[in-house]
Amino acid sequence: MRHIEKVEPEGTLTVRPKTNVRPLMNKRYTHLTQKERYQIWSEKKAGVSNEIIAQDLGRDLSTVKRELARNTGARGYRPKQTHNFAQERHQQNPKRQFRL
Repeated sequence: MRHIEKVEPEGTLTVRPKTNVRPLMNKRYTHLTQKERYQIWSEKKAGVSNEIIAQDLGRDLSTVKRELARNTGARGYRPKQTHNFAQERHQQNPKRQFRL
């Protein structure tokens, strides 16, 4: 979401980003660890909300929601199986090289 700072006389807008939005380039992404997956499983089993789980892990709420949505099957969320699948996917995809 952006805030309008001022309207120029010619009808153009000067727009600045919200102050609490961090640039994506400075953010480092990490995969969930097996320990974090077991914590998600344990807390969901205890009836803890996704919001509290995310706070406990120090992760974004969307990370926890996506993890559960992608990896909950007919037998529920299975952290060991989920982590093994994630490791296999990671090993099958070699690191991408970016060109400048």
